Amino acid sequence: MSEHEYWSEYYKKQVVKKEPSLFAQFIQTHFKDSISTILEVGSGDGRDAYYLGEKYKVMALDIANKPENTENCTFQKKSMASLSGSYDLLYSRFSLHSISEEIEDYVLQYALHYCGSIAFEVRSVKDELASDRNKQNESRAATSYASAHYRRFFDLENIKQKMQRIGFEVTLAEESNEFAPYKDQNPYCIRIIAHKK
Repeated sequence: MSEHEYWSEYYKKQVVKKEPSLFAQFIQTHFKDSISTILEVGSGDGRDAYYLGEKYKVMALDIANKPENTENCTFQKKSMASLSGSYDLLYSRFSLHSISEEIEDYVLQYALHYCGSIAFEVRSVKDELASDRNKQNESRAATSYASAHYRRFFDLENIKQKMQRIGFEVTLAEESNEFAPYKDQNPYCIRIIAHKK
């Protein structure tokens, strides 16, 4: 099963969660009124886009799902490999770790040239699911709540250095197993906020 097929099937079975992620709440508190437009990549069921759309204008993309548009949220069924437009912030939660490093590089370069800032949350190499990763930090492990699909785990220092090399100023880089509790799981995650220099 391809990743597109996996996520298409996944979202057919899901109802939109009413509560936004802790990361979306953190981002709204962090940026307050300093931004007005957001590009969300990998928007999934739309819960973060809907929440952020209460305060900002949001364009939200996902390769496998297209929730209903609202006055402040526009959804497109579209790959991260074909981004367009300029935004104050590129936002990604749990989506950069589901794509290849080649597409990640494209997204980072896009954010550097067409967005004032980038904020993302990804799984860390410290996460227990990373125990069976290969040399490229990739895994397809199944969990108690999800069947096997592609994940790529991030090393905090490596991603910070990479972003600084390509021209970002990293203003927040944190790692914790308290960012994204889910059922009985506490995955180790990395949060990054960076801006154009």
